[in-house]
Amino acid sequence: MSICDLDKCTGCAACVNVCNRQAITMMENNQGFLYPNVNKTKCVNCNLCKQVCPVNYPTKPNDYLLVCAALVKNDAERAKSTSGGVFACLAKKVIKAGGYVYGAIVDESLVVRHAEAHSMEELEYQKNSKYVQSDIGLSYQQAKKHLINGEQVLFSGTPCQIAGLRNYLRRDYPNLLTVDILCHGVPSPGLFRKYVKSEEEIAGTKMQNILFRSKAVGWKKLFCVRIFENDAEADWGDTFVPGFLKNYYLRESCYSCTYTTVKRQGDITIGDYWGYQESAPDFIEDDDKGISLVIINSEKGQNAFENIRKEIAFATRTMDDAKRGNPVLYKPCEKPEEYSSFWNDVESLNWRELAEKYLQPQDKTDWMSEELRKYYDIPFVKRHRRHKMRVNVSRMYHKIKHIGEKK
Repeated sequence: MSICDLDKCTGCAACVNVCNRQAITMMENNQGFLYPNVNKTKCVNCNLCKQVCPVNYPTKPNDYLLVCAALVKNDAERAKSTSGGVFACLAKKVIKAGGYVYGAIVDESLVVRHAEAHSMEELEYQKNSKYVQSDIGLSYQQAKKHLINGEQVLFSGTPCQIAGLRNYLRRDYPNLLTVDILCHGVPSPGLFRKYVKSEEEIAGTKMQNILFRSKAVGWKKLFCVRIFENDAEADWGDTFVPGFLKNYYLRESCYSCTYTTVKRQGDITIGDYWGYQESAPDFIEDDDKGISLVIINSEKGQNAFENIRKEIAFATRTMDDAKRGNPVLYKPCEKPEEYSSFWNDVESLNWRELAEKYLQPQDKTDWMSEELRKYYDIPFVKRHRRHKMRVNVSRMYHKIKHIGEKK
């Protein structure tokens, strides 16, 4: 039995979570992605799985209320986050209130999956981006139990995962805050295992952890760090992230994604604020340490954002400005011309051979518009100096205006 069209299935696992008979399990296909599989002997044809599927019954998206650039004032906290640290700021509020936070982690087996955090220590594992599709497991069920008990829950994930949660719950809970991410598409867990195996062969030891986005050389470098059992870090170039950016191993549904729009699934949308320019308002400058793009989509999201205002610096922006550096706000990722050729070679070539043929690092400006590329061609120090000059002029203007109004 097919729950929805397989080429549109996002792997959100709402069907698995809703099945009272445990008749549905997620099984890996030949590309390494999880798809629902129905056990016909357990299935009673209740059709609940089809009814909660966002492909069959799309959720109503939210219209945005506010767009801004933001960063947490605590530099140490921002350093541990992929962009500006806004997610961690929101999540800490929930945990301090005795609530629960759900997000993607890389577990001890290097499997990317959704997990529950009820302490600051557990929350640490949810920080930093994971460029592999996470296994939702039964986290929708776990979150629902807390919601019914009246406990606060923050659930973060890709837009399709948030859509799956909303359909599974079938109603809005006042104690639920949903955060969707600006998603470039989700890479294959199966191919990630192949990559890890190759890295371990090169290192001669087991990989313990991976940071897909380290800020060791700055925020914009997309620098991946691999950590092995002897605490050594890989000193050879990464090949997994470049392949992800070139769209070779994204899920089939990603190439026709219906969630690449300004109408969002979460109460709040967060991501990297690519293309944040020197013409921006006061208080936020591009210091190459990370800036979050934050989109507020609901009254709940607005209230949550108000609760962290003292801990962040932010500047209001326009959606047009946000879209300029974030194409996923208006179009899905394109399937590369060599997509079929790549997957034909996956079976016969090892990872290093695949990397040599297809996955050479991509220039970080390849995806940018001509306007943005010109901006980033300006040396960083010069850009920073220009920004400071504009900020000082703006502050002087407001100061003089304030004195005039006071008189």
